[in-house]
Amino acid sequence: MRKFVELLKRDYKLDGISLKNKEIPEFIIYGGKDNFRLNKLWTIKGFANQAFLISYRTKYDVEVSGTGGMSYLTDQSSENHMSIILKSPITIPDLLIRPRTVTDFISDPLFKNDTKLQGELRFNLKYILESNSNPNNVPFLKNLDFLDKINGQKHLWIETKDSHFTWHFQNGLKLNNLKAILEIAEYIDQKICV
Repeated sequence: MRKFVELLKRDYKLDGISLKNKEIPEFIIYGGKDNFRLNKLWTIKGFANQAFLISYRTKYDVEVSGTGGMSYLTDQSSENHMSIILKSPITIPDLLIRPRTVTDFISDPLFKNDTKLQGELRFNLKYILESNSNPNNVPFLKNLDFLDKINGQKHLWIETKDSHFTWHFQNGLKLNNLKAILEIAEYIDQKICV
C-alpha cells in the first residue's frame, strides 16, 4: 500500500491526515461499520471539492461446506482496499453502481432488481444500478463521457450517499485501478460537481 501511495504522489499531491475523530460516510461498499476499519487517510490537493484517498480493511465470513452439506466451517477473512471519497456541492440521490454478476443475469428477468439507464445498453449489460430515486434524472448518469469512463473498467463499484461519491475496485489493490479511480474522481470534480 505504501508503495502505491508513493507512486501516486508523482501525479497527485497527497497529504496524510490524522484519523482521530474522522467520520467516514457509511457506504454499502465498505461492508458496514462492524466490518470496516479505516487504516490511513490522505487529502487529495488540487481538486475543487474535498477529496480523500482512504486505505481500509474489510472483513467477512467465509463458509466451507462439508460433504453432502452435513458439516460446515465458518471462518473470517479480510481484504485491504483503497478508495476515493469526493464531497459534492450538488445534491446527489443515493445510488449504487456495481458489476453485474452471473446471478444477476439469471435473476434480473424474474425480479427486475435494478434500474436501467435509458439508451445505455452497454452500461445496463455491465452494471447493476440501484437507487431509490429515478437515476434517469441524475445528470452525471446522462453524461456520455462519464459512462464511457466507467464502461471501460472492470470490477468498479461506485456509490453516492449524502452528496458524497466513493469509488472502489472489487478485485483488491492494483495500481492501475487506483489511477483509474483518481482519473474518474478528477473528471467528476471538474465536469460534474460544478
